[in-house]
Amino acid sequence: MVDAFNALHTDVKVKFEQIPSGAAGGYTKMTNAIKAGNAPDVLNIEYPVLPDYVSQGSLADLTPHVGELKSKFPDQIRP
Repeated sequence: MVDAFNALHTDVKVKFEQIPSGAAGGYTKMTNAIKAGNAPDVLNIEYPVLPDYVSQGSLADLTPHVGELKSKFPDQIRP
């Protein structure tokens, strides 16, 4: 998927890095990267840990940047 995206978008390049999931070390790696100022632009976290990242100020609200794309998402996840 990343290769296909990168082939279609010459102005943006995505680098995919798979890390251990959740308690297997992934959250520790992300927390450390955030504290070091080297956080990824996009990451996937489980809903139960979302409050931790929000309380750390580690996430950005993308709602103002979504615009017309909101209609393409299922109702359950729309802001």
